[in-house]
Amino acid sequence: MYFLVIPFSYSAANIRPNDMIAGMPAMSAIAGMAHNVERLLRHELEVPSLTGESFSLVYFNLDRDSASPRRPPEGLGGGSDMKLPALMDIRRAHGEALLVVNFDIQQLDDMNRFAELSSGPDGLSRIESILNANLRFAGGEIFVGLPGEFGNSALNLGIQQAWGDVLSSMLKAYPTQGLLIQDKSQLVSKMALESGVSTLEAMTELVYQSKLAMKSNYAKSAPVEATVTEVSVVEPGTDTVAVEADSVDQDRDDSDFFDLDDSDPLGDESVESPVEEQDSPPPYLGVLLPCAVGFHEVCAGHPGDGSYPHVYVESVLSLVRARALPSVKRDINQEREPWQAHFWRWEHLPNHRLYRAVSFYK
Repeated sequence: MYFLVIPFSYSAANIRPNDMIAGMPAMSAIAGMAHNVERLLRHELEVPSLTGESFSLVYFNLDRDSASPRRPPEGLGGGSDMKLPALMDIRRAHGEALLVVNFDIQQLDDMNRFAELSSGPDGLSRIESILNANLRFAGGEIFVGLPGEFGNSALNLGIQQAWGDVLSSMLKAYPTQGLLIQDKSQLVSKMALESGVSTLEAMTELVYQSKLAMKSNYAKSAPVEATVTEVSVVEPGTDTVAVEADSVDQDRDDSDFFDLDDSDPLGDESVESPVEEQDSPPPYLGVLLPCAVGFHEVCAGHPGDGSYPHVYVESVLSLVRARALPSVKRDINQEREPWQAHFWRWEHLPNHRLYRAVSFYK
């Protein structure tokens, strides 16, 4: 088992995957990127038994643009020269992130070949060149390699065999930044079943509770001086917050990395919760965010038109948690959850006509 660590900067990444949410790339786009990494390694390095098992994503910063306004059609003369504008406003972002692809090699000959090709700086440079030339991040350009938070501990392409070692290298390079995106779709199903509400109501209630818990934690704690590089929040309408490097430790929870906007309607006590309030406060579930994770098939395409096999789909939303890296590292060190809980996999459920990214932890 191997972990291919791909730190990269990106630009012009699509952060509006559908007309319901905006603010971060869809996990389905990340799944496609991870699958492309698998295909490139298998074919370019000629290692046919290499198979990608899962992937993980960490954001170090995410700077969003202010959206592109709708434009009138181009080529007002009409006819075939006229180009219609996009149906949705375009939202793009740039920043720094890290993709980890967990893969395995079945055949001993392939394993030896891969070890020979990837060993040393020359082998990694070849892989880096392949990835730079062929990878996209949610439609945006990437460049492999990051300078680190303070510029003195670079993150480069590498191959590790332990998830804890990968986390340690990330924390060394970015001690106060880094948010791992973790699947929390099971919370939606659980609340919908227990409360007798729809999955949409359950998801909005969980986001609501997460926001209230963040505000409560923020009010109880002393303010943190903003003296270091900003950490971007992958939530629509939320800005950034900076934290002091010396104040960050493994006991710090996710909410410390997020700015709380007092003008947010979630902070208004008049907002009615879709689920009946409980006598005791709910347990802290972390920073929960809605995210596009896949597609639901609406109808099949027409195989007789000479095109590639295809289906018509609609976007599928779910819930993710943005976890601070010290929190992730602490759970690994204390064996509170397995490494698989920090990774995603792509699945196809034919009976439900569903294509989605879900947790690798079954």
